[in-house]
Amino acid sequence: EYTAVEPASYRAPVPRSGVPTGRCRSVVPPLIDAVVESTPGERIVVESHLDPTGEVFLVQHRFKDRPLVPMVVMVEALAEAAALLAGPSQRVVGLRNIRIENGLRIPHDELQTVRVHAVARGSEIECRFTSEVRNRKGGVLLKDKPHLSGIVDVAPANSAPALVPGVTTPPPGDPKSWFRCFYTENLVIYHG
Repeated sequence: EYTAVEPASYRAPVPRSGVPTGRCRSVVPPLIDAVVESTPGERIVVESHLDPTGEVFLVQHRFKDRPLVPMVVMVEALAEAAALLAGPSQRVVGLRNIRIENGLRIPHDELQTVRVHAVARGSEIECRFTSEVRNRKGGVLLKDKPHLSGIVDVAPANSAPALVPGVTTPPPGDPKSWFRCFYTENLVIYHG
């Protein structure tokens, strides 16, 4: 649970490498470094600067020896941006129609700028997770390469929890038995 802040007034004091001095996790969601555009109740663009050498979820989640942003981190960023857009009178109650467009493998050790673009449409918020693509000299080649999109459902903060349409209860029994997954022998899988 986070306390809402005025989006236009929030800017992290420094890019995040872990949690920078002066940043309070109880005030803003942990993945958001700045609100760069905001029309209250309508749309918001938030930005984060991922440190491939300092973020635990990047140091421990690698592909071909380079950090790969976990999809669950992207989904969390969608929820955090939607919560800021919705404000303190609303709460996130679900995510749906998650579409993975591109993985985000960070090819360098510099901060990687990522953004979430969120647009309110009644009780749902359409969100896109994007990143900047830069050349070797640091010039921006593509400002908003799409990686993940989805819909975040919100409801009044004081409403009773309810099932989101289409969401069912999990099958009974041990979760490990729900889906059988077999890995071939000698396959290297490193997942943090």
